[in-house]
Amino acid sequence: VVFVSSAFVPVDGMASFLQPIAEANPVTVWCNLARYLCNGEVGILDATGQPVDTFEGLVVKSILWLAGICLVFIPLAIRLYRKLD
Repeated sequence: VVFVSSAFVPVDGMASFLQPIAEANPVTVWCNLARYLCNGEVGILDATGQPVDTFEGLVVKSILWLAGICLVFIPLAIRLYRKLD
């Protein structure tokens, strides 16, 4: 998941078939949010110099990803834990 994100390489520098996957990756959202918090809007510019997203958009996407991951994996973990007893 980390290697197909903008953690190491900008999304614009990836192959065209990987770009949509990398843009929808939760690690990309969290990396862009960290860059925004550290460097301001300059930290999340694309190749054309336009901002990738707004701060509010990144926060909302981050919350949605975290809620989605929790909604999927908490019930699975509870089910697995109950099977072990």
